[in-house]
Amino acid sequence: MASSHSKVEGNMANSHIKIERNWWANRVSTATLKSEHHQVAKGPSPPFI
Repeated sequence: MASSHSKVEGNMANSHIKIERNWWANRVSTATLKSEHHQVAKGPSPPFI
C-alpha cells in the first residue's frame, strides 16, 4: 500500500511540476514575442539564442 500511495503522490508532484514548467514557458514565450515585436519596431533584432 505504501509504495502505491507514494507513486500517486509522485505523479501528482510530477503533474504539478509540468504545469509550472508550462506556465513559465508561456510567460517566457510571451515576453520573447513582446520583446521581439519591440525590437522589430526599433530595428533589426539580434539572432535568437
